[in-house]
Amino acid sequence: MIPRAHAYKNIAGQVVGKTAQGFIVKTGDSIIEIVVYEYAGKIKIGDGLQNHE
Repeated sequence: MIPRAHAYKNIAGQVVGKTAQGFIVKTGDSIIEIVVYEYAGKIKIGDGLQNHE
């Protein structure tokens, strides 16, 4: 979790930003930075994430 995160008004699971290490995703009540992931495509702000276990 990111301390003092902005209160984004997006859907949980939506990409709301990018960083040098990964990207920022809206959760139910905060945001998290994803730095380890497997995806062959390009992740863009506004994309929605799904869990494919």
